[in-house]
Amino acid sequence: MIRSKIELVYDARNGIKKGIIYIKVESYNTLKDIVTFNVIDYLIDENGVEQTINQKEVTYPNSTIDAISSYVSQIVDVSQMTKTEKDNTELTHGLLIETQQNPLYNSVANDWELI
Repeated sequence: MIRSKIELVYDARNGIKKGIIYIKVESYNTLKDIVTFNVIDYLIDENGVEQTINQKEVTYPNSTIDAISSYVSQIVDVSQMTKTEKDNTELTHGLLIETQQNPLYNSVANDWELI
């Protein structure tokens, strides 16, 4: 999961709003040569409840996933991690990389962080 470091402006059904935005991969599906991710953008309200502001599916070829995996293993020591921990680490870093390369909500790359 990642989040914005600053409040960002987004368009809600009841007008323009701003807040700290969180992004997570809710689920993913691996097929022969591609992986499809279900990604959710949300806020956490004053009661601690997640409020979804956007949701979409994105698909990447296995070659992109392999490249991200290779990159993450160079910057994070994954050697002592379980497969699940390694997968989650790669997933969150990949999400951060994608969001920094293609900023959302009029943000810039440095507006996002891992959590």
